[in-house]
Amino acid sequence: MERKNNYLVLVILLWVILILQILSLFKKDAWKLETLKVGWADNMKKVEQLYSSPDYIYQQTVAIDQALSQMNMLWNLSEEELYEMMMEQWEEMEFDMEDENVVFDIE
Repeated sequence: MERKNNYLVLVILLWVILILQILSLFKKDAWKLETLKVGWADNMKKVEQLYSSPDYIYQQTVAIDQALSQMNMLWNLSEEELYEMMMEQWEEMEFDMEDENVVFDIE
C-alpha cells in the first residue's frame, strides 16, 4: 500500500514539474516578444533601466493617482449631479446643421 502512495506522489510531482516547465516556456516567449518590440537586447536593458528609475515610477504613480481620483469623483456623484454635468457638456457643444458635424469649442 505504501508503494502505491509513493508511486502516486511521484506521478503527481512529475505532472507538476511538467506543467511548470510548460509555463516557463510561455514566460520566455513573452520576454522574447517584449525584447523584439523594443528593438533587441540593448534597448531592453534601457527599458529595464527606465522602468526601475525612481523618476519614472513617481511619474507613473502620479498619473495613476490622478486617474483614480477622477474616476472616484465621477463614481461618487449622484445620478442628478452626473446628469447635470452631462447636460452642461452637451450645452457647450455647437452643432453645424448644414454639415451635420459636431463642432467642439476648444479653449
